[in-house]
Amino acid sequence: MNNKPLVTTITPVLNRDKYLEECIESVLNQSYPYTEHILIDGGSTDGTLDILKEYSIKYPSRVWYISGKDRGACDAISKGMKIMKGSVYGFLGSDDTYPADAISKVVDAFRSRPDISVVYGNCNIVDGEGQFMHIAYAEDFELEEAIHTYCKIFSPALFYKTEVIDKVGYMDGSINVGDYDLILRAALAGFRFQRINEVLANFRMHPESVTCSSSAVYMYARENFKVARRYGAKVYGPRGRNLVVTYLIQPFRPILAPLYHNRLLFPLLSKLLHKIIGGKP
Repeated sequence: MNNKPLVTTITPVLNRDKYLEECIESVLNQSYPYTEHILIDGGSTDGTLDILKEYSIKYPSRVWYISGKDRGACDAISKGMKIMKGSVYGFLGSDDTYPADAISKVVDAFRSRPDISVVYGNCNIVDGEGQFMHIAYAEDFELEEAIHTYCKIFSPALFYKTEVIDKVGYMDGSINVGDYDLILRAALAGFRFQRINEVLANFRMHPESVTCSSSAVYMYARENFKVARRYGAKVYGPRGRNLVVTYLIQPFRPILAPLYHNRLLFPLLSKLLHKIIGGKP
């Protein structure tokens, strides 16, 4: 990696005109100037394409997009990985943003540790209006824990060198948790991870978010369990218990949703869930 690497941000998008401009502006306004933003549209029918066209015309060397049907966010990201030019890349949701110095901190981390191939950090959790709720702190990566219990790495705050692609391939677009699968493949291939104690992304939690919807929570738990099983997780381990708990509370999601999106209660509910699930395989 050279001293001024091009950093690619890949954003899957579908009918997200409400937040999209803020997302794109957060990449354009990075203190580190050598960036490109690739947006993969899944066939939007709202004002998303108009926004994408406007920014790609205004910033032709920094913002570009393709549009067409895909199988979901991970499939879209995989398409972006195949056409990106950067030697460092990350994934940002279309309703999420970067703090102004996020990419600069990532590049500095890679420069200071040439042996590191993956850098990740903390996330601000914000509400639908962008108001701060709390910080989600990443933890040092341990492969066995990531497989059997939980992986405390947040995709919007995660960056890879492209050498990872060369060895393990693109994101699995046939599943909805291709980001989790890619983390495990990179670790199993021997790539080294570095956590930095910096906020690298703002993750927006709101009722319209794909990842926060009631149906999605169970779907992600189910797919995370299946991926973990590929790599040796036990059926009755924490991943399995998480799936069971998530299934059991599905009927109560309409009641729990306001609590889930409450800035004060969410951290407490999250800790309670982890306590129920347990931390041993």
